[in-house]
Amino acid sequence: MREKPEANTYKMCDRCSNILGAYDDQYGCPLIGCRGHLIIVDELMLPIIQELRVKGYRTLFCCSGHLGDPGIYIRFGENYDFGPVPKDFRFEHDTQPVRSGRSYQDGPVCLTLRAIKSKDLGCNIKMQRYILTRMMTLLTWVENLPPLKEV
Repeated sequence: MREKPEANTYKMCDRCSNILGAYDDQYGCPLIGCRGHLIIVDELMLPIIQELRVKGYRTLFCCSGHLGDPGIYIRFGENYDFGPVPKDFRFEHDTQPVRSGRSYQDGPVCLTLRAIKSKDLGCNIKMQRYILTRMMTLLTWVENLPPLKEV
């Protein structure tokens, strides 16, 4: 039995950026001729990831943060030169673990954009405000990124 996605997540085609409902039982993109794979994306990250992909930036994982765990990040498939970091975020160069059989081995270095966590997130209202503010910062940053030049 396949696991159902968490609430507030959707499926998006990794090729054409088509968005489907979270519980849509498709294995691949339903658009004729697309043949893309569906990825799970948090609701608040949808416009951000969709815009990045339309502009040509390859993403691997992302999280919009959740009450109890406000960790906001986007992991990119390549080391792009983005220029200035968005306010309250930092870039990290991580080694992407690659699955080999039952174990993980170090893979290529990839770039992660991660929100700098605030120290005072004691109540749900503060945490929700933190998440929403950071998501708006990310959206504005992504909207201002130039498209990648085609090779």
